[in-house]
Amino acid sequence: MFLYLFLIFIIIILFSFLKKKQALFISFTLLAFFAGIRKYTVGIDTQQFYDAFTAIGESEDWTFSQFRYEYGFSFLCKVLYLIFRDPQSLIFLSSIFINFSVCVFIKNNSKDYFLSTLLYIFLNYYFNYMNIMRQAIGISIMLLFFRFLRERKYLLYLLGIIIGFLFHMTVIAGLLLIFVKMFSKYRYFNLVIIFCGLIGFVFYKEIFLLGASLLGDYYVAYINSEFAASNYFGSLLLFLEYLAIVGSCIYLFCKTRKENRSVNSKYLVSISLVILCCFAMVMRMNIFNRISSIFEIYLIIFVPNILENYLSPKGVTITRNTLLYSNVKYFCISLTFLFFLGINILRPEWYGTIPYEFFFI
Repeated sequence: MFLYLFLIFIIIILFSFLKKKQALFISFTLLAFFAGIRKYTVGIDTQQFYDAFTAIGESEDWTFSQFRYEYGFSFLCKVLYLIFRDPQSLIFLSSIFINFSVCVFIKNNSKDYFLSTLLYIFLNYYFNYMNIMRQAIGISIMLLFFRFLRERKYLLYLLGIIIGFLFHMTVIAGLLLIFVKMFSKYRYFNLVIIFCGLIGFVFYKEIFLLGASLLGDYYVAYINSEFAASNYFGSLLLFLEYLAIVGSCIYLFCKTRKENRSVNSKYLVSISLVILCCFAMVMRMNIFNRISSIFEIYLIIFVPNILENYLSPKGVTITRNTLLYSNVKYFCISLTFLFFLGINILRPEWYGTIPYEFFFI
């Protein structure tokens, strides 16, 4: 835990004394480096991928039919095996790619690099991505293609979904963001999202079976596993955390004049409601956390962008209502930091990234 706290301290120092782009780049270089030199014991699923690397690499069948992993991931393992032979190369290079993608995503979309970086850590996405390697690669590809979604170049964004799908099938859920983008401008669309969330909360099992049947028998098997269980403790606490963050930011959004809202602010609000719906469904069935992981990363740009829209209206040189802005901002930082400490001290097994170990020790 000390290493992660030290990294947070360094990041705060970097953003205090360097230009924001320099601080962002160095911060994510450090995050990628330490994620890359971690031992296979850091991250619940890391050893699974570590062992699969050699098995896939030694296989003579380039269809990888005997493995349960998506073709893109298996192909990546095969190529890296032929070049490096060492499974640590998979951990190192995937960590660089994942964190590089998040860094670019923040640079291109966030109005507050520092806050986005803190949220990436405090909301445990950094830890989660050291766990769900395949899905994290797929999500990272989605993030690189997000600019096309923002610009309504849907075919190019769809290409990103297809590439990401080759690493983890759940990336297909990213198609939902196209519909959100198309309809978020309509007045009552957010009410439709909330209504769909209520339907999902009630008929969660039927929705899961429908989705699993489309993705294959492997996911259908989850219905009888521990992932099908309800969780009204940990998942409820996380839902309440996200509800507090999203609720306070939406309140700020409603207090912002319409002419001062950025082009994509309504869209980000709609995505935040989708995230809340996903976390509500996680309470009913744990497996939905695979879907929530697809969308939750957008909170790291939602929060700072909504805050900055309120603080500095377009065309106005002086700020207004800085007290409310500061209250919401530091509320979000304090709340996420407390959850960050609580989870990683009291429930380190959730992500398996504590204790940290170097691969060469």
